[in-house]
Amino acid sequence: MITTLLFDLDGTLIHMDQDPFLKAYFHHISDHFATLGYDKERFEKSMIQSVITMLQNDGKRLNCEVFWECFCALYGEDLTRDRDKFDNFYATDYELLREYCGPKPGVEIYLKKWKEMGLRLVLASNSVYPPVAYHKRMSWGDLTPAPFEMLTTYENMHYCKPSLGYFTEITEKLGVSPTECLMIGNDVSDDMPARHVGMQVFLLTDYLLNPKGEDVSALPQGDFAALAEYIEKNR
Repeated sequence: MITTLLFDLDGTLIHMDQDPFLKAYFHHISDHFATLGYDKERFEKSMIQSVITMLQNDGKRLNCEVFWECFCALYGEDLTRDRDKFDNFYATDYELLREYCGPKPGVEIYLKKWKEMGLRLVLASNSVYPPVAYHKRMSWGDLTPAPFEMLTTYENMHYCKPSLGYFTEITEKLGVSPTECLMIGNDVSDDMPARHVGMQVFLLTDYLLNPKGEDVSALPQGDFAALAEYIEKNR
């Protein structure tokens, strides 16, 4: 029986052109710090490598600790002094990325319905950003954090997708069995590994990402209407 719904964010609850978004994200944040005297190319390369290192976190430290240790080691201790400048970026130039995101019609109505049914909702977006980044993107999709009991960020998680530890950590924090959980996402490589810890999964096929070309024919899948039917049958 499903008691807990885990939702990816980008391409699942909101529209996003992922590759253009990520390219623009690194471009704008390195531009922002270049105005503060940072070397743009070195900053961007150091940040990308730090994100890659964070994605490989083994669970011994928070994702943010791994990210900042690597970033400062690669670029220099100036970053330690200027960490608060990242907050300023998210309050200003991050808005330039709005053009790559947008609402998916009907999502808010479905979320409200499932919440009223007594299901627990988790925003299980990959935990590589600070909370403000997710809040911003949710707002671009006409959503709020209100329905969600938990939001995974780089400040509260010790793993990233597709590590199985990511999914297990969520269940441990919530005190639920993986078999009670349904992981919902559009990324085959990042979201569907949840089934290997005992979770049920549902693959949203609009904005489908399948970088490895995996066979997904056996997975429950479809649009939000099909998802609603699946939840109704299995809750």
